[in-house]
Amino acid sequence: MPDINAGDLLVFEHGGRLLAGTATPPVDGMVNIVAGTLKVRVPGRERWNHTDRGALIDTYLGNAQESEIELDIAATNMADTDSPWTVMRPADTANKIGTFNLRIEWYTHPGGNSGWRIDFTKCYLLEDADMEVSPGSNSDRVKLRIRSIGTVTRALITPP
Repeated sequence: MPDINAGDLLVFEHGGRLLAGTATPPVDGMVNIVAGTLKVRVPGRERWNHTDRGALIDTYLGNAQESEIELDIAATNMADTDSPWTVMRPADTANKIGTFNLRIEWYTHPGGNSGWRIDFTKCYLLEDADMEVSPGSNSDRVKLRIRSIGTVTRALITPP
């Protein structure tokens, strides 16, 4: 039997990218991501256990659950045209919140062209702004909490 989890290591800090926008796939790259703050949660569908007279019988798939992505970025002028809010707050329509698409790419080594990606659709920000002042000369931070209620697609990134 082959080893499990024995492939090339993926390190987001080795040139990983986060792309956001209303295009499919998204094309606007997010920069100034604070190292070590990216968190991704893709729960898939809920699980529920069937029991009969106190005995566990089987586990079934239930409803789809939303995915969540969290990260900190260095604070920049939120009124600029390249602000995350320009891309991540599309106009609401017919009483529905505007959504965007998100792609996260991990590569096997710095400057690499192979790795892994996750695409999220129907994303929205959970809060408009959650800012944190950093001590000393470090830049202030903005915490982004994103929820996706659309499809989640995982794929390998292969060299062209």
